[in-house]
Amino acid sequence: WTTHACIGKMYFKDGKISKVSWKTKSTKDKSLEDKKLADIAKKYHDIALIDSQKIVGNAKVELNGRRSQMRSSETNLGNLLTDAMRSIGNADIAIMNGGGIRESIPEGEINLYKLGKVLPFSNSLLTIELKGELIYKAIERGLWSYPSGSNGAFLQVSGISYVFDGSKPAGQRLVEVTKDGKPLEKDKLYKVAINDYLYNGGDYYEEFKDAKIISFGALLKDVLTQYIQEKKEVAPEVEGRITVTNERYK
Repeated sequence: WTTHACIGKMYFKDGKISKVSWKTKSTKDKSLEDKKLADIAKKYHDIALIDSQKIVGNAKVELNGRRSQMRSSETNLGNLLTDAMRSIGNADIAIMNGGGIRESIPEGEINLYKLGKVLPFSNSLLTIELKGELIYKAIERGLWSYPSGSNGAFLQVSGISYVFDGSKPAGQRLVEVTKDGKPLEKDKLYKVAINDYLYNGGDYYEEFKDAKIISFGALLKDVLTQYIQEKKEVAPEVEGRITVTNERYK
């Protein structure tokens, strides 16, 4: 259990306070804790711990959230989450930055704690209206840092597939985007499920800032929880939604 102590400095000039600065510091020294606050914190920590063990469904296969693969290739967990976003967001397409998915889930029972580890950020689902041309541009932006393991902008998708050339320079990698076996129409408006992090310019995305918001949804963790509860068992596969040609690094 960690206590956060407040350390402050006061500066005086001509007998009066001229400046006050402070910062918090983590400490294991329990003599510094406020007992009433510590008791309240423990109460809710224990409640959260019990709730986190609730079983929401079962994974028939390992759900792959490995950092290096999530940020450079299609994974079955990326497919599961984007399918959940597209279904619950009532959208044509879903896109999710790979960097927002942080853990794998082993085969077997799935509880709320495991889902919280996968999606630890308080990002929410949005459904927006977006032209196909901007979807092309967004996918290309997600490929800029390929194959860097720090490329959190790499997009996992549902409702579309894309092919890119790993040998090309940044900005020229995207080869094609298809929906239902046909090229995605650049002039058509699509309903796209994304998260508020991307909508607000996270990972340097600019393509969504002027998009019309159709609906606001729940936290992504709750979206995925609801989807798994409805399915009861999940066994997502890598389906060829993302294909790289002329792969230079493996």
